[in-house]
Amino acid sequence: MKFSIVMVICYAVGVCQTAFDDAKYNTYNECMKAAKQVHTYLGELYPGNKNKIECMDEMEISILKNELGIE
Repeated sequence: MKFSIVMVICYAVGVCQTAFDDAKYNTYNECMKAAKQVHTYLGELYPGNKNKIECMDEMEISILKNELGIE
């Protein structure tokens, strides 16, 4: 099972964007290690914003994309 980073970046109340990283990680722990670095970077890039970073497997990403109407 492969995992990818999913980022929800909010610029203002109700103004959020979901981004899916193309990188694939072999384990959840590898993904989370990279996700922590991404979270730190986004915190520096958009200080004070509520950014949510998660690792999801391919099925979870497919379900989320379906819910968001992206595929």
